[in-house]
Amino acid sequence: METPLSPSPLPLTLQLDPISVEDIPVDDEFDPVEEALLSPTSKQRYRSGALQHRCGFGFIKGATVRTKYFRLRDHGLLGYFSQDDHTASLEIMFTLFTTIEAMPSTNTFVLRSVDIVQTATWLKVEDPVTFKTNSADELETWVADIRTKLDLMKRKEDAKSYRKRSMIPVHNADDLVFSITDDPPYYRTFSHKFLLLNEIGEGSFSIVRKAVNRVTAEMCAVKCSKHTPALLEEVAILKQLHHPNIVNLHGVYKLDELFYIVMDYMADGDLCDKLIQVQKFPEPHVRHVITMVARGIQCIHSLNIVHRYAKCP
Repeated sequence: METPLSPSPLPLTLQLDPISVEDIPVDDEFDPVEEALLSPTSKQRYRSGALQHRCGFGFIKGATVRTKYFRLRDHGLLGYFSQDDHTASLEIMFTLFTTIEAMPSTNTFVLRSVDIVQTATWLKVEDPVTFKTNSADELETWVADIRTKLDLMKRKEDAKSYRKRSMIPVHNADDLVFSITDDPPYYRTFSHKFLLLNEIGEGSFSIVRKAVNRVTAEMCAVKCSKHTPALLEEVAILKQLHHPNIVNLHGVYKLDELFYIVMDYMADGDLCDKLIQVQKFPEPHVRHVITMVARGIQCIHSLNIVHRYAKCP
């Protein structure tokens, strides 16, 4: 009997040989484009920026205002003390009943029926949460993008009853922690083995940062994420894949409530960025790239896994 193909919950990254795109000349008549994946209004991968929010002090509600760097995700707003932080100090989680109300006269908007998770106990944020932007244009784009996320959440909930269960086994979170190398005892913890550097990408539930392996001095990419069912499935799939055209998984570490997924660092960027830069590829390069993509897809199909997102954005 034929085994059904198991859908991958998140898109896998196919690794391309850099010689296939690195030597393509850039046509000077085209202006460079910085972003490839656009959100509905912000022309960024995900909306982010500084926002003021009201919080209570002691028993007094809304007594003071604090400024944080917020990142909009599919599940809510994540607030950080600074743009360089990778651990959120405030999480405003959307629910199916969340509503947003814009107040243009004061450049503010209010989120109601949200779940709130925060690390600080002396400054308390309560539902509803009021946010203030720096301008009317920022207010308009924040509200539009948040409404898009809320609509997307409701559509996903409606589709759940029709979604097939994944064939990939789901493990307990602690069972995912591993390393492909047998390190000395001191380097078996994430903070001792890796040095986190700047942020290089964002996902719905995670931030991707560049890092240095202190043992080998090699660069790597580290996805910083909280535990989610999708993360369990993603790691379970990646642990099965070993192919030169697929980004390799080097290990999974857990520190407090965060998981750190260590993978290959792709220094030359992705294919879409290069395509925007050069506008078109010569036919021999196209054949070479498609061949490598096909080999990567053939590998995952041999393991009864479907990619579902093999396209240039």
